Amino acid sequence: MALATILAGLGIVLGESGHAEAQETNEKAQKIEKKAQEIYDTSKEKLEKEKIKTQRALLKLGYTKKHTLDTSLKQFMQYYPKIKAVQWRESVGFDELADFNIDMQDLVELKELEDIYSEAFETSAVGAVTGAAITVAAGSALTAATLSAAVTPLSMIAAPAVLFSAISASLKADENLENAMKMCAEAEAASEEMETSRTICIAITKRSEMFNDLLTELNGMFSQCSDQLAGIIKSKEGFIFKKKITSKDFSNDEIKLIATTAALAKAVKSVIDTPMLSNDGSKVSYESRELYEKLENSVPLLTSKAKDAMNTKYNAAPVLSESKMEELGLEDLIPWGGIRGIGSFIAGVIAALILSNIIVKFIPTAGQKFLFLKASTVDKFALWLIVCGMVTMLLGECRETKMEIACKVGAGVGMLLMYIQYCQTVGNMKHYIIVSVLVLILFNVMYFALNKKKDLWEFADFFCYVLMYAASYPILFLLYALCSKAIGIPSIICLIVTTLLMALMILGNLLQYIDLEELG
Repeated sequence: MALATILAGLGIVLGESGHAEAQETNEKAQKIEKKAQEIYDTSKEKLEKEKIKTQRALLKLGYTKKHTLDTSLKQFMQYYPKIKAVQWRESVGFDELADFNIDMQDLVELKELEDIYSEAFETSAVGAVTGAAITVAAGSALTAATLSAAVTPLSMIAAPAVLFSAISASLKADENLENAMKMCAEAEAASEEMETSRTICIAITKRSEMFNDLLTELNGMFSQCSDQLAGIIKSKEGFIFKKKITSKDFSNDEIKLIATTAALAKAVKSVIDTPMLSNDGSKVSYESRELYEKLENSVPLLTSKAKDAMNTKYNAAPVLSESKMEELGLEDLIPWGGIRGIGSFIAGVIAALILSNIIVKFIPTAGQKFLFLKASTVDKFALWLIVCGMVTMLLGECRETKMEIACKVGAGVGMLLMYIQYCQTVGNMKHYIIVSVLVLILFNVMYFALNKKKDLWEFADFFCYVLMYAASYPILFLLYALCSKAIGIPSIICLIVTTLLMALMILGNLLQYIDLEELG
């Protein structure tokens, strides 16, 4: 009995001792696990903070790039093709700018970049625009087609996962300690990896900020030179009747301005076109480092040339780009063609009020009424719409603006109303077929004569738009005459049908100019 009692007591003591040892081992495992968790969480927090800084830097750069494309570069692309034949590359003192020669291929690429950035921003949902801005800033090599499926920038810079599990029962104390030590090793390895990623983020942030400052500096000079060059080109080509410009039209100082502006445009394009990240988004791109070093050495020269150009007196006032108008608080005028566009519209209104009253006297009317209005009143209104649009487009710079759309809508409505009057008036003539053929020939001759100048002269483009509808008059009228006079269909039905056909033609043509999403 004594021996059994002693052995039982010894078992209890050994059991308690083993339990205490296991508990001690588990507590050690828990401390190691806690340490591992702290190492991981601290490194992850540092990395996430740095990633936020990097994304903000890329976001800022993305918006700066888009703003530059939408303002100064847009203006440059509008005017520079008009002087592509001007020989300025051999100008004295500009050999040092040979690395910044811009050609027509560069303009094509700039247009592609503009489309990519516009699509990225415009097609992104609310809240996703930020991601689009970061994406295009990170790498402009992305195309419009791949933007939607592009990986998020910095996707390769992520915190590696480490599995932290709860400590098991005391019977698995040794196993718990082993797992805890394994987790600690994984956490330390993950911490080192995250520190490397954080260093990469710091480098990307710094490079993005450097590029943003560089682009801002270059664009400041470029926008001034571009504004002045636009003013000179406008004065050379003529205010209303445009002409082709040659090298003989420019003085030496003006040619130097062309060279400087083109060199700055090339430098600005290079900054926009250079990606900040490598293809996989895991590091700073080699191209960005190489370009920055090149431009950093060239900025003093470009600055000197820009100052010389802007300190020169020219016989033409600068044309304000959209960026300048925004600075002056005139951004609301931009979609309408700026100050000149609004001024040309006011002139158009005045001219239309005067001319419509004069012209209407020479237009015969088939009847005294047009629905519930006097026929002469409708004619006057239609003429007012057409003349106002023509004068506005003649005097303004309204291409690809809301003013152009408004003028084309107004002219379309005016031409539709005039068709109704034309149809009824010509129908009363004995030789309406001959008259219709002569009108068709006349309008087509005028159309093809002006069509050659559509790219050079925006009024020619608008007038071709009007002539296209005018040329449809005799065609639709002959259809009207065939159905009403030959077949015997009531004239009013023929008039309604042909009017609807013309209305559909006008509407179909206008839809290509009108942004339905913007209007909706």
